[in-house]
Amino acid sequence: MSEFLDAVKSGDLVRIGQLLDVDATLLGESENGVSAVLLALYHGKPEAAGLLIERGAPLSFHEACAAGVNDRAMKMLAGDPSLRDQFSKDGYPPLGLAIFFGNRDLARVLIDRGADVAVFTNIGEDHLDRHGTVEAYRAVKARLAELTAGRGGEVVLNAGDPGCIELGRGLVGVPQWYGLDDPSLVATTDEGWVHLAGERLLRIDEVPLPGRHMLANVVGAALGARLAGVPSPAIADGVRGFRGVPHRLELVAERDGVRWVNDSQATIPAAAIAALAAFDAPVVLVSGGKDKGLDYAELGDAIAERCRAAILIGETAPLLERLVGGRVPVRRAGSMDAAVAIAARMARPGDVVVLAPAAASFDMFADYAARGDAFRAAVARLGGPA
Repeated sequence: MSEFLDAVKSGDLVRIGQLLDVDATLLGESENGVSAVLLALYHGKPEAAGLLIERGAPLSFHEACAAGVNDRAMKMLAGDPSLRDQFSKDGYPPLGLAIFFGNRDLARVLIDRGADVAVFTNIGEDHLDRHGTVEAYRAVKARLAELTAGRGGEVVLNAGDPGCIELGRGLVGVPQWYGLDDPSLVATTDEGWVHLAGERLLRIDEVPLPGRHMLANVVGAALGARLAGVPSPAIADGVRGFRGVPHRLELVAERDGVRWVNDSQATIPAAAIAALAAFDAPVVLVSGGKDKGLDYAELGDAIAERCRAAILIGETAPLLERLVGGRVPVRRAGSMDAAVAIAARMARPGDVVVLAPAAASFDMFADYAARGDAFRAAVARLGGPA
C-alpha cells in the first residue's frame, strides 16, 4: 500500500505535504483507478483533497465535479459537452458525484436538460453530511423532476413513498404513479401478478429478486421501460432473466445452512430496514459505517424486531449500539474479517447473515463496492461447503 495514499485517506495533511515536497509525481498516484483527489473525498477528507488540488493535482472533469472546482469543470464542459454523459473510471456519472458531494450549483447545470423518463423510487433523508438539510437534498432531486416535466418528459413516482407523494403534489404536469397492491395505479401488483397499463405483465413468483421493496423497484422499472417504448414482452423477459446486481441483496454464499447476503449498497437506514424485511428467516446483521447525519431510531426498532444479533462496525457502531444494546445481542468488530468471523459463530442453520450498513463506507473503505467485496472475500475465507 502506498504511504502517500494512506496519508491521503487518513487526511494527514502534514505527511501529505512532506511526501509531496520530496516527490511531486505522487500527485498522479491512484488506487484501483481512483485518483488521490477522489480517494480523499471518498474517505471524507475534503481538506486533503483541497491540499492536493492546491499542490497541482491533475483534475478530470469528474474530479472537478466532486471537489467543487466549478470554474474548471465549466471550462471542460464548454469544450466537450459530452462529458456530462460520461462515467468516471470507477463507474460514477458526473451528476451523481456532484449531488453526492453536495455541489448543488454544478448539479443544477448538469441536469438543466431534464430527462425523457425520470423514475423516482424514494426521496427520503440522505447525504445530510454534505447537503446540510433534508430540504436541500430533496431540492436537487425535485429539480430533475421539474426539468423533465418542463420538457414534456415522463416523471415516474412511487405511490408508496412519502417523499415522492410530496414531490408529486407540487409538480407541474401529471406524473405516472406505480406501487404495490393498488389497482388504481398505472403499474402495480394484484392477485399474484404484476400489472402494467391494465394488462398482466408477469406473475409475481417469476420475479427473481427478494423482498417487497425489490418488487416495487421492478414495478417502477417496468413502467419506466414501457414509457421509453419497450414492448411488454421484452420487459417481462428482462425481469425474469435479471439476477440482481452486486452489493444489492446479493447472495454470496450458503454455508452450513446459513445464507450470506451482501447489501452493501444499503447506505441509508431505510434501505437497511427494507433489507431486513426481505427475509422471513432470522437475521444476523452486519451494520455500520460513516455517519451521514441521519436518524437511526427506526432502524434500531427494526433490528430489535428482526435480528438474532447485530455485529457493528465503523463510525456509527456506538450510535447503533446505544439504540439496540439490551434488545438484541451486540458485538463490535474492527474489520470486515472480524465481523464475518463473529457472525459465523452467532448464526444458526436457517439464518441469514446480511451486510446492510445503513451508512456510507468512507470511514473504512474506498466505496460501498469495496466494502461489499471485502464482505464477500471474508465469507469465502470461512471455508466449508458453499
